[in-house]
Amino acid sequence: MNIDSLSLALSQVSYLVANLNKKTYKQNTSEILSIVEKHGVEAERHLFRCLFSSIDFGGDGKSSGKDYHQTQLLVQELNSLISRQNFVTAICNAVENPFSNQKSLFPSSTLIQNISKVVHLSKAQEIALAVALQQSSSDSIKKCASSFLENKLPDFVQYQLEHGKKNSEDAQSSVTTEVFHFVLTHIFQSNSLLSAELQSSLLSSVRKEYPLDKCPAYLLPVLYGEKEDIHMERILSDSASMASLMVPTLADILRELGYASCASVEECRRTLQQYKYRTVTSMQAAYVLSMMSQST
Repeated sequence: MNIDSLSLALSQVSYLVANLNKKTYKQNTSEILSIVEKHGVEAERHLFRCLFSSIDFGGDGKSSGKDYHQTQLLVQELNSLISRQNFVTAICNAVENPFSNQKSLFPSSTLIQNISKVVHLSKAQEIALAVALQQSSSDSIKKCASSFLENKLPDFVQYQLEHGKKNSEDAQSSVTTEVFHFVLTHIFQSNSLLSAELQSSLLSSVRKEYPLDKCPAYLLPVLYGEKEDIHMERILSDSASMASLMVPTLADILRELGYASCASVEECRRTLQQYKYRTVTSMQAAYVLSMMSQST
């Protein structure tokens, strides 16, 4: 990618975000998303950095007039980002590296709550945000996220066990299966955050909702980690079903292009951009790995 072209695009995103208002919102947003579509991950990361740098996170959660439209765009884009594979890197980059004009976004005991109030996150999305920030390169941000999870995760899990789907609107509204997978994976990998009893109860509850024969392939390693042969059979079966569709999948494209398409990180990135794959989902990655295992 031409570096000068990318630099100009990022500068344009900064300008469009800074000049969002009632009159320009629709046009500026359309242009911003077009730039992100064209320039991919780098432009999207810059967009979130601009948005997080433009909003006051130090108030009561009610947006002031000057950042109302930036907040509106952040809410819209964050609801999409939180279900995608680049959620962690985009969020960590935005929170770790705000521009110098941002004075209200910094590590504190209320960092997660302050962000959540402004962008109206559900309880599950709050947990997902904390899990993402726990992977930050900043020790102080990681400490804030860990403290939040230590205090909030047991209560969240207990609430889910007691109320289940009956009151899911309060705790899991607008949460996709991939967010659910993201949170579950963290819970079962971080044994110290939950008591053994609570973790066992959660696993039993989720397995009732997703029995082995109906469990999505990407949840199999989390819920049924001991049944590796079944995982591979399910992935191969799903991959074969996908191959029968008329629309080529990412696995189909890489199979046709051959090993050269993944010869290096840059070559792989170029291939993804050429075929309009801004992000790769866990399911798409599973199909690609399955295809590669059959091609060796």
